[in-house]
Amino acid sequence: MDITIEELSRRVEEIYEFRDNFFNVQSVEDAHLKKKLVNEKMIIVADIFENNISNFNDNPRFHLLRGKLLNVSDSYESVAENSLTKSLKLDPCQSEAWIQLGECLWRKNNYEAASNCFKKALSCSSDDVSKIISLRNLSIIGRHINLNNDRSKVLNECTKLAKDALQLDMSDGMSWYVLGNSYLSTFFHQGQKPTILSQCLSAYTKALADSKMTYDSDLYYNRAYVFKYQEEYDEALNDLAKALLYEPDNENAIAEMKNLKDYLNGIISSIETRGKIKDKVFTTKVLGTFNKKSLGGYGDGQYVNFNDVSVMLSAVSLGSLSPGVNSNKMIHLKCLCDISPSNRLPYTLLVSDSEGQLCALEIYNIVPDFHIQRFDSVVIPEPIFKKNVVNKLTDHPVSFLSIREYSPKDVLVNGRPLGNDKVSLIQLKCALKAD
Repeated sequence: MDITIEELSRRVEEIYEFRDNFFNVQSVEDAHLKKKLVNEKMIIVADIFENNISNFNDNPRFHLLRGKLLNVSDSYESVAENSLTKSLKLDPCQSEAWIQLGECLWRKNNYEAASNCFKKALSCSSDDVSKIISLRNLSIIGRHINLNNDRSKVLNECTKLAKDALQLDMSDGMSWYVLGNSYLSTFFHQGQKPTILSQCLSAYTKALADSKMTYDSDLYYNRAYVFKYQEEYDEALNDLAKALLYEPDNENAIAEMKNLKDYLNGIISSIETRGKIKDKVFTTKVLGTFNKKSLGGYGDGQYVNFNDVSVMLSAVSLGSLSPGVNSNKMIHLKCLCDISPSNRLPYTLLVSDSEGQLCALEIYNIVPDFHIQRFDSVVIPEPIFKKNVVNKLTDHPVSFLSIREYSPKDVLVNGRPLGNDKVSLIQLKCALKAD
């Protein structure tokens, strides 16, 4: 049967519309069928292309559409790469073809080549849509190449690329999402400043204001990561549930949901059993061993804080802490057991104060092979304290106290500071995924 380029283009666009608006026409209960249904439609149209190669062999638009069709899935297809390469040989000034080839090479893990394709697409783009997609993709992939360059400079450049994309369309949810991811990477690399994390969450919120992003599983997964870091556990569990609702086989979300639930259940269980320490041992090895010697260099109250300001610290118990940062205070604790999640993010201990009250001590940015032993003394200056209530973990609310520490070098263990050699900044691992 004779077919026109216009008809082929319409069929390809219909499949992308079906994929991108799946939940507008299908039930959420069909989420597990999405990839299968998209693939079935793609195979039907791919056969039409296969049967018409001889009719359009010298037509660059035909080969672009064929490559774009095969790119509808998340997997690399060599036929797509060959088709897009041929299209560009016939006509090198096609921004859409460069974008599609870049995304194809991205899935092949050829990031440098993909980046070059997006740059070429940007240089020959005449429409805002192509420019936006090129800028977004350059922002994403730029965070995963140039690893030997100045990391702060690279991240700043990636943030600028995402902002440049937004300047072309401030309502584009995907651009807000990419900007949020750039802020998240910057947060973990550049000192974990709370203002940057707030910018990240704001960008994710603006991304979700775009109806096209309502069902984006990865967006909910990434936002859950931020909520977990902020100890907003109900919000994290809720977003992970949404990530799995819209993409049941999202491996990152599946693993994170299990890890987070195991982590929270581990904290609750350890507190309920007091680390399986018997009363007599707890009295002699914990409550009976608090002394000023364990305060080490903080024994005289002197401390230089995060802002390089010298302050006086007073020792307090858990009951005297207020939610948030407790300036001019320090707390002396005893380690009862290790309750860290499997990836040690964060390194978490069940600890007791001198009055026998228990809490979870979460230490971030610590080297992976360091361990604090049972009954070791731990002193935290200006502790960040929180009373956690989690409603979505079980059929009833659970609660526990926690202290967070971002600067291990300031922690004293048995009277001695851990120092800079125990510091290792968190490395954020993002899934590489093209638009």
